[in-house]
Amino acid sequence: MDNECRVKLGDFGSARSYESNEFMNDGQRGTINYMSPEVIEGRNPSIKLDIWSFGCCLFEMITLAPLFDARRPQARIIREISEFDADDIQIGGDEFMKDLIKDMVRRNPIDRKDSYQLKERLEDHIRSRADTDREAQGKPLAKVRFSLLKHF
Repeated sequence: MDNECRVKLGDFGSARSYESNEFMNDGQRGTINYMSPEVIEGRNPSIKLDIWSFGCCLFEMITLAPLFDARRPQARIIREISEFDADDIQIGGDEFMKDLIKDMVRRNPIDRKDSYQLKERLEDHIRSRADTDREAQGKPLAKVRFSLLKHF
């Protein structure tokens, strides 16, 4: 996290090369319980596979439990991911975060939000919360973002 409360995540063990909108697939790499259905099923993945993986991470950060448990047999995890329905996600509390994660872990990459759509939703949510949050009055936006993130 930097001084402006921006978080940057990376997984260089499974980094790939992108050329325009093409994804260069040179075999499966990464942690299976964060792999998108298109990677597991051997379909041509897109940049939206990162949205899936980040949705899995976000789910785990909020619930303190993985969306797909890596302690299970690999065949079972593959089946669970291949048959996954985002509408079955159960997260107590914040409806916004539940809906955001659902939009990130849709089985079909076409149905997943892209990074620009997610950023816009988060900024709109933060602005709407800041407008109604009495503690936020008079604070710089970075501090408002940090105080709001503590609620998630």
